[in-house]
Amino acid sequence: GALHRRMLEQLEAGERRVREHQETLAHVSRLSTLSEMGAGLAHELNQPLTAIVSYSQAAARLLDEPEPDLGRVRHAVNASVHQAGRAAQIITRLREWVRRAPSQVRATDLVQAAQNVLTLCHADLRRLDIRVVTHVPPVASVQADPVHLEQIILNLLRNAIDALERTPDAQVTLVVESEGGEWTLTVRDNGPGVAPEVLGRLFTPFTTSKDGGLGLGLSLSQTLAQGMGGDLHGANTTTGAAFQLRIPRAEPQPAGAGAAHPGGHP
Repeated sequence: GALHRRMLEQLEAGERRVREHQETLAHVSRLSTLSEMGAGLAHELNQPLTAIVSYSQAAARLLDEPEPDLGRVRHAVNASVHQAGRAAQIITRLREWVRRAPSQVRATDLVQAAQNVLTLCHADLRRLDIRVVTHVPPVASVQADPVHLEQIILNLLRNAIDALERTPDAQVTLVVESEGGEWTLTVRDNGPGVAPEVLGRLFTPFTTSKDGGLGLGLSLSQTLAQGMGGDLHGANTTTGAAFQLRIPRAEPQPAGAGAAHPGGHP
């Protein structure tokens, strides 16, 4: 009886230590997630906030001219408002992500999303004299959250632009193709490629080769892609780096689900 009691006491003590260890690990995991999300929020907001500052400074300079070009001032102000709205969307989406809210997935045009991002990055592409080559169909309907989709493409394009900052004859190639039940979007650049020590950990949080970079853009992008049933991959090529986003096709609407067709004969 005494031996049996001692064995039960040791077993209970062991179980208690395991529970305490599990609680400690859970606490550390929560702190790590909180830290990652805070850094991720700063990373994602940096681009629209920087754009707001640039447009606002441009508007102020224009207004200081003897005869201000009000059309250009209006454009700068409208662009600032657009970027502020984008920042608000990012905050809303990341808050939903923290709460593990599902993506607002619906039929979305991948080509249009890519064109929206190219328009957003037009100024930087022109400033750095980066040529953009696109091979896209007229439409590529995917099942995706439109805001998450644009956020992924923006991260990929921004990474390509950063990689090409000191590259002569810089070029970004954007390709949208159909593969089975998916559409793929590939962003290729002719820059120096991804550093070997970074290549195997591309989608690990805080992995970066950029000065001052947080290393969260690709990690967040892959999480968003997987949340929509897709995936994100990256690799070096013979002429630079390439990242491929795979997104499921949008389910075709059943017959009769669209607008009603009038009856009768021709």
